[in-house]
Amino acid sequence: MGSVIKSREQLFDVRMIERNRVKGLVSDADYKAWQKSLKDAGDNAEYLSAEVFFEEAAEADYDEDDED
Repeated sequence: MGSVIKSREQLFDVRMIERNRVKGLVSDADYKAWQKSLKDAGDNAEYLSAEVFFEEAAEADYDEDDED
């Protein structure tokens, strides 16, 4: 059973784009135009420092060790 592309977003989905290019459903020019049309979502990003990440990871490891 073949897959059915229901929307333009599915056609350009990052997980499917290479397959769709091989099948001839999307050209390189189409994909580049799609990428240029996307809005910048950088304002939705959450910035974390590496120090905070590693401190939280170390605390989680320490908490797991306490359970033994």
